[in-house]
Amino acid sequence: MRRPLKEFCERERVSQRYAYNEHYAGRLVFEKVGSRIFVDDEDADRWRALAPKIGRVSDAALQAAERAIETLGQAVQRGDIDQTRAVRRLRAATIACGLSSVTAA
Repeated sequence: MRRPLKEFCERERVSQRYAYNEHYAGRLVFEKVGSRIFVDDEDADRWRALAPKIGRVSDAALQAAERAIETLGQAVQRGDIDQTRAVRRLRAATIACGLSSVTAA
């Protein structure tokens, strides 16, 4: 099924200018019928698949944070870094990021 560009943009919560930029970049296919522009549902699905996934980004960020904390723990065990200082800096970083109320799962 084809949707008019305006309906596509409302459904995807993007501006028409953004849709045009995606089209010019070759990521979104437009179909022109007369003077109207449509987006086919299959093309919209392909375009959606190209979009970064928030969950995946969050998972990647968490994995990077876990690796950094593991590295920090190894440095503390080797005696390269004082444990009290490392804990103080981690606590300050979590507060700065607004994560101070987060509890371990």
